[in-house]
Amino acid sequence: GFLKAFVKHTGGTPGRMLRAVRVEHAKVLLLCSLNGPESIALHCGFRSLNSFMVSFKRDVGIAPIQFRRQARRLMEMCGVNINVISNHCTISNPLCRNLDGNH
Repeated sequence: GFLKAFVKHTGGTPGRMLRAVRVEHAKVLLLCSLNGPESIALHCGFRSLNSFMVSFKRDVGIAPIQFRRQARRLMEMCGVNINVISNHCTISNPLCRNLDGNH
């Protein structure tokens, strides 16, 4: 049936694929918004903050706030500037030559 064909062609169930899309959207919002985890969770379609935290950590390996902190620190090291004004994100200097901060 449908589920078997879906898994065969995509490598995952519809539920897993939907969760992966939600987590990817949450990663963008964590970087490009000032919203907290609960707001981001609801915006991305998670039923609760807890389900968001569990899904995010399962897929990414770290908690959402850790992801935000580490990703922003890495971007700073690379000379990437993120400006968030009214939850709109602008990114400048998106090319990172070295991860050690030397350009």
